[in-house]
Amino acid sequence: MQWTVDLGPPMLRLTQEKREDAAFRQRAITVLRQWIIYDRLTLMRYHQGMPVLDGITRWRTDYPHALEVRTWQRWDARPGANIAPLCLTIAPMLVNLGMHLQWQDDWAAYKLVSILEWIDAQGHLDPIGQGLLEGLCGTQARGVGPAGVVPESHRESK
Repeated sequence: MQWTVDLGPPMLRLTQEKREDAAFRQRAITVLRQWIIYDRLTLMRYHQGMPVLDGITRWRTDYPHALEVRTWQRWDARPGANIAPLCLTIAPMLVNLGMHLQWQDDWAAYKLVSILEWIDAQGHLDPIGQGLLEGLCGTQARGVGPAGVVPESHRESK
């Protein structure tokens, strides 16, 4: 018995003529590197419990913008399903973002307060995150920037 399975277009069609074409080689390298990036991103998200997939649906090596990428997401409608693993994944990223914004004295840091409070209420905010949250709440209550600096507009003139 024999079966034919359509696997789509070839990953890379390489002829002797194309092999000698520097522009083609560079485009092929770009496509292959992009495949590797998306594959590693998929693996990373899988291990982090994030059901998000960026998949390459079409590719070509004969023009500069060679990839067509789609994103698929999955979720679970059951209350509480997958929340803990997602909190454990996102909390360190949000804390690190918050710390950058805090010490850059960017007032956008205050936009993270409610989500950090929610993650803390779920029991998934580590001591560093709790310290960040406490610091942001304190500086916000005092009306100063996240780094604790009094804004120019609030300083008394001498």
